[in-house]
Amino acid sequence: MPTEAEKVSFLDEDFCDCLRWLVVAAHAWDAPRHRIAHQNVLAMMTAFIQARALYEFYRPGSDGDDDARAEHFCPTGAVVSTLLDSHPELKRYLGHRQAANKRLFHPVYGRSGHSGGSQPDESDHLKNQVRLVAESMVAVTRSFADLAKSDYKQRIEDALTKALDDGCRAAREYGLDTPIT
Repeated sequence: MPTEAEKVSFLDEDFCDCLRWLVVAAHAWDAPRHRIAHQNVLAMMTAFIQARALYEFYRPGSDGDDDARAEHFCPTGAVVSTLLDSHPELKRYLGHRQAANKRLFHPVYGRSGHSGGSQPDESDHLKNQVRLVAESMVAVTRSFADLAKSDYKQRIEDALTKALDDGCRAAREYGLDTPIT
């Protein structure tokens, strides 16, 4: 189990950084596509890397002794395992053997067939879900703050506020009218 100092450092630095780059990247992806060549793909990759890291953080269980998990910050008995349940799109795109894993994180055969969607207009394909996934992670983070021990609640809210503030600045820079809030 991590020490108190390690938990505080994680929330103040790494958790905040993960949220920040998820939200900023989602805005970079959402920006007009003609600004910089390949910006949308690079932004999508960045957003999904951070989203996957947060997905693992919110998922119950641990793969290693140094894995930070949401349950480390909540009272015993808190229903942390349900944090992702109200956002099925997260499991659909980020879950085990789902689109992000097959398209971005693992080289697989038939990679193009793992888009995560079936719509002819590609509206449900992974490449068009960046903002939805970012907004869903923000909502999960708000729920996490509500479940957290009082010692950590403010730090979680501060991390989210910093991330959203940076996201709003990015949205303004990209000329977007609707930042993630």
